[in-house]
Amino acid sequence: MTDLDLDSKAILNGLVYLDQHKQLPSSGATAGLSGHGAPVAAAVSEPARQRASPAAAGAGAAAPSIAAAVATYQVQATSGGMSPKTAARHFSSAGPHAIASLKVETSAVLKELARFRACDDQTMSCFYCREWAQWVYRKQISPQAAAAAAASGSGAAGGASAGSAGRKKKNKAVGAPSVASGAGAAAQQTQAAAAAEDAVASAAERKRAVRQRYTTVAELCESLRGLVADERRALAADDGEGAGGSSSRPASPGPQAAAAAGDERADALGSSTLINDITERVTLWYEGHQFPLADVYEDLTFDFPADAFPYDDHQDPLDPALLLPALQVTKAFVGLPAADFALLGNITSELIATHTYPTCQHTKADHPTPAELETQRLIFNAQLNKWRGDYRRSFEREMEPVWQITHLLLKSAQRIDAMRVRLFARGCRANRQQFLQTIRTRTMPFAEYWPAAAAALQAPEPAAVDALVADHLDNLLEVSATWSRTFLESYYGVAREFARELETILGECITMCDRRAQGLKYPPPLTLQPQLDAARSAISCLLPRLDARITRIQRVVSERNAEIRTGTEEVRRLWEETSGATAQAKLARAGNKDLRKRIKRIEYQQQTGVIAWAMRELELLLTAPDVAAVIADCLELLMTEAEILERAVAQVFVRKLEPNADDLREQRQDIIDDFTEGLLTGREELAGVIGKLMLKEA
Repeated sequence: MTDLDLDSKAILNGLVYLDQHKQLPSSGATAGLSGHGAPVAAAVSEPARQRASPAAAGAGAAAPSIAAAVATYQVQATSGGMSPKTAARHFSSAGPHAIASLKVETSAVLKELARFRACDDQTMSCFYCREWAQWVYRKQISPQAAAAAAASGSGAAGGASAGSAGRKKKNKAVGAPSVASGAGAAAQQTQAAAAAEDAVASAAERKRAVRQRYTTVAELCESLRGLVADERRALAADDGEGAGGSSSRPASPGPQAAAAAGDERADALGSSTLINDITERVTLWYEGHQFPLADVYEDLTFDFPADAFPYDDHQDPLDPALLLPALQVTKAFVGLPAADFALLGNITSELIATHTYPTCQHTKADHPTPAELETQRLIFNAQLNKWRGDYRRSFEREMEPVWQITHLLLKSAQRIDAMRVRLFARGCRANRQQFLQTIRTRTMPFAEYWPAAAAALQAPEPAAVDALVADHLDNLLEVSATWSRTFLESYYGVAREFARELETILGECITMCDRRAQGLKYPPPLTLQPQLDAARSAISCLLPRLDARITRIQRVVSERNAEIRTGTEEVRRLWEETSGATAQAKLARAGNKDLRKRIKRIEYQQQTGVIAWAMRELELLLTAPDVAAVIADCLELLMTEAEILERAVAQVFVRKLEPNADDLREQRQDIIDDFTEGLLTGREELAGVIGKLMLKEA
């Protein structure tokens, strides 16, 4: 039987007839292309042989097959009113079939593809159909296709490294240690380059992720305000814990104990990362701007999954390529299950005839093979890579001035926060310790002061004992006055100067932005006035808010110092009334438990209620959330203006490159069209080859 004698519709109708009359091989049998017709012929019953037409009997004289019954059944089925499509539908849905599947050997398919005819029977130089059919088999049908697709990302690099490793071993065996060491250095350089590329890709991905998460400047600034609110809540919780902890009175209060109590809090305030977090998020956002022509200069690839058969819903149901997804391919066989036998009806005799007499009219000059198309793709991508690098660098240079003011504000914010930490957190703590060290003798608790002072009396006199008690009470009053007058007042001036410096820096950034914005022509709906008003309002509120906090500290410290003065006067009066007239009576009274408890209460009030409390309030005069809240309002203005300018710069850049981009789009589309045409041709021809072999088998 020749290829031209095959009629898929007739063979399908013959299979239906034999299936209805229980004349197919026993259940579970499989038709297989083995080079001999005896196993199939033995399954055909004698009545079927008798009903075969003389023409069919003559064609299959050597080894009759199922196809020998086709001619007679075609007439019977057609005369009985059953169309070929109805017969195929009956065969595919009538339930369990005697033939589980049709199989042909994989080697037979490869052999048939290898000897597939040329597209031009004159010069025999164009093998477009053959090469695309072989390409589709390798990429979509063969068992290795899925594994090759999964490893496509690393296969080329792995193969290159394996080949170079083999060459290295060979050179080493010959006896060239310098080559081996050079290869090791080259490998290290390759690994370092790969690591650098991975780092760049990871950074770019982070920037894109932030830009996609916050699509507008308003959303980004709202997230920054959320960070500020979280930090405020954390500070409030810490302040509550500190206030609660200070209510318990220590057994031996003193300046060193009070100083140590604030160290942990100062460390927490000094280690805040709020400004750095805001700087990082904003930087990632504005550096995440996309190259405006990224799709045009993206590398052209032909990669696709091994099972990618993008047939749309309106696909022609008679397309021969529909056979390919239904195939079950192993290393040895290509099979078609019984449920998909109807797809063999798409392999028409006209298609099979083109395998001998081509009608495609492909020419070598106008129809590139897969290898030629891959060469075109590589040349096109090399050109893209050069232009993409040049244009990206040019675009980045044009974008630098756009975000220059925002970048300046972020750097200024980091410097401001570092200065704030030095002044109000770590610096404040260091100055406090230095101040307490200078008045250490006057802040000694009475429980420590009295034993040493009393022991120094050689011949105690009543007046000398009274003077010792009065000196300690006077020291308490002097410490309170010195703390308020010397230490606190100096820090109030430092805080006001810092706030004015912050106002100046932020105001300069706002002024630069406003001046640049006046040169931009915004469409009528766009205006920066709301953001400008919010930023100016936030800056103008800095100093009044600071003055309000300073006034509160002054008022509370003054009230508590008054309480300390009242307490010392009560102790002084109690001492005068109850200490006695003799030195021994006064010494005994100085050791009285009630008197010492009163003095300890005053000392505790001074150390915790005045010094420690004032230190906490100084550290909170300007916190990281206070600075960050103002910066967030200023950033919304600067970034809104810069985003508008960014769009304008990108539009100008796109217009400048549009002619070149149009040419690249046309070249890309031409290559894609050639690839699509070759892919569809390869599918159809491969389906025709496999279908022809299966029809022969039937």
